[in-house]
Amino acid sequence: MIDNQTRNIAGMIETAYLAALNRNIVLVIYPYVKNQTIMDERLPLQEFNDLTETKELLLSLARRKNINVFDNLQIALNLIDWLFNKNVSFDQNSTSQFKFV
Repeated sequence: MIDNQTRNIAGMIETAYLAALNRNIVLVIYPYVKNQTIMDERLPLQEFNDLTETKELLLSLARRKNINVFDNLQIALNLIDWLFNKNVSFDQNSTSQFKFV
């Protein structure tokens, strides 16, 4: 999960690495908002733009790799639960109905 309550730089790098390895992942990305604070510090506009651009790059990579991307953690967890309970094969390279980008 890439949230908007931290800068999440390491998490975005790790996620890109896992995606590049073609690992089966489900991704939840929460966007930053202008004038947002992180740890009681208001993000300067340039940092907001940089972080937003980084998330957009990660989202672009996820789309190219056909990775499930959500903006809601509960929906992502429901999908994972359903896949495991139904013993459905999770193939991120398929064009299945489970691609919610």
